Amino acid sequence: MTLNNKRVGFLSIARFPHPQAKDIMTIGRIVVVPEFQGFGIGMKFMKTISDLYKGNRIRITTSLKPFMIALNNSRDWKCVRSGRVSKPGKNSMIHAVKDSSVSYNRITATFQYSGDL
Repeated sequence: MTLNNKRVGFLSIARFPHPQAKDIMTIGRIVVVPEFQGFGIGMKFMKTISDLYKGNRIRITTSLKPFMIALNNSRDWKCVRSGRVSKPGKNSMIHAVKDSSVSYNRITATFQYSGDL
């Protein structure tokens, strides 16, 4: 993302690997340069990208409390899951990294883009 030809942010989005639900996409990372944070640029960027993928379920999971609050206060995002990530099962992709998983035993929330609905 650029503003006046200056890079101010980055967002990654990818299809979620699910055996049945082929319409789920996840925002894996959103970064806004510190001097541009707090102005709603990241939220606008996520809305713009999500609108490009209409017809898909766009989700983002976070453990950052200020980000959870911002998403919860937005009419464009709906919380679909919150709480502590439980211990991964034997067949989980998280199992390979065990306790070093980024979200293991943290309070996280998953939000789904709802657009203007």
